[in-house]
Amino acid sequence: MKLTKKGLTPRKEPNQERARETVENIFQATAHILEKEGFEKTSTNKIAQKAGISIGSLYQYFPTKEAILGKMIDYYIQKQIDLYESEINKEAPKTLLEMIETLVDVTIEAKKKEERFTKIFAQKMFSLAKHDTMKRMDTHLLNMFKEKIKIFEDEVRMENIELSLFILYQSVRIVPVAIIFDDHFKLNDKNLKKEMIYLCHEYLRKD
Repeated sequence: MKLTKKGLTPRKEPNQERARETVENIFQATAHILEKEGFEKTSTNKIAQKAGISIGSLYQYFPTKEAILGKMIDYYIQKQIDLYESEINKEAPKTLLEMIETLVDVTIEAKKKEERFTKIFAQKMFSLAKHDTMKRMDTHLLNMFKEKIKIFEDEVRMENIELSLFILYQSVRIVPVAIIFDDHFKLNDKNLKKEMIYLCHEYLRKD
């Protein structure tokens, strides 16, 4: 069945505290069922039961399970953006290497904190037509990285900086996700940060 935009859109936004708690319970229940049973066996009835609410209450917010997961992806992406901005803007980095260390730290920690959701979203993201949401996040973060890099332009290869940052950003972002699906490497491997920093620093800096 082809999903329509309408089927992916929540019915209303949770503006009051109690409503936000209900939606959070729906998200947690959905994540639990997706992890245990997969997307095809997940249903709104199962989600409502796991969340401890009636199916009518669930339908006040979401018309389909696709709408629930779509909104979960929106929330997840916003949390990623907020985390990057918070950590990067704490204090001005003194060196290019220090800034890269911060970016790699945030990337790895974000995936470790949200490993369960990252795995679910990586499996379903593009099938739920969330390309525009991903593009907005990419554009926002890349613009932020570009501004930070300007501080160290004497050390950085600037001639193709937008393309260089795009390549690095996509590489650094996908590696922790790939590791989540891998049985050999782990996100808490101390060498992961070291190798990713080396990749970024050596790729960006001038000879």
